[in-house]
Amino acid sequence: MKQTIKKFLRPLLRVPGIARLYGCYKNAWGDPRFLYLPATWWLAKTLVPRRRVRLGRVSFTLQCDNQITHFRWFLFGRKEPEIVRFIDNYTPPDGLFMDIGANIGVFSLYAGKRHENLRVVSVEPEFSNLHYLKENILCNGLSERVRIIGVAASDQDGLSSLHLHDTTPGAAVHSESRDKMERTAEGYNVVWVEGIATATVDSICANIQDVPAALKIDTDGNEVKVLAGARATLADTRLRAIAIELPPLPEDVARCHAMLGENGFNLAWSHESTRNEIWARTNTLEPASRSTQD
Repeated sequence: MKQTIKKFLRPLLRVPGIARLYGCYKNAWGDPRFLYLPATWWLAKTLVPRRRVRLGRVSFTLQCDNQITHFRWFLFGRKEPEIVRFIDNYTPPDGLFMDIGANIGVFSLYAGKRHENLRVVSVEPEFSNLHYLKENILCNGLSERVRIIGVAASDQDGLSSLHLHDTTPGAAVHSESRDKMERTAEGYNVVWVEGIATATVDSICANIQDVPAALKIDTDGNEVKVLAGARATLADTRLRAIAIELPPLPEDVARCHAMLGENGFNLAWSHESTRNEIWARTNTLEPASRSTQD
């Protein structure tokens, strides 16, 4: 009878969740204080709120356990739809997409699910966002094609500080600076400062030994530094298109435009309702549509 039970249970123990539960009970045997741990672990994993994003034929799940991550789930596709179109129309399906300022990964996940042969590099410096980004990549089965680089893209390699206006996972509009800041580049009060590593886009490309075909930049006012650290990448003709959220200051916008224009990029799309723009090399995938919102 005992052998029959073992024979019946053995296949079940190959299931990861059940095997882990069994291991917890086996290790806690004889110490009743720990017998509740597997149950609480299972309950915690079960109650972690995840929401499914559906946009056309693309779907993925997001970890949503606070107001900001819920907001990102609820408005995906309606907020910044031009970035979705950038991924659809300007990103080669078998190339490399680099997401600078990935946050919790909504656009990295969409890109990975939209193009099944696409490789993605997600660049994000903020600690809590990195944790959520990793969890989202794993739960969507994209760990083989989506790589995380946990640094702030900047104009030099080294150490710096990230000035946060909100410590909630999923929050944005933070600023990287080696100098002390009272307000972020977007004008928000700084409530927390994290020590972080910085790397240029050129250094990141050298590290991964590849150049993106499509580059998305959304660093909440730090875009000039990002482009200044990407001179070799911008000059490389393998980079075909860039989606960039422009910084708030007009002089910084002019500097971004100058660096893009000097490297052979033309404005392909812009709209007065957003600071996002799409720049592309001549004859790149999608024809220019620079004045109308779809």
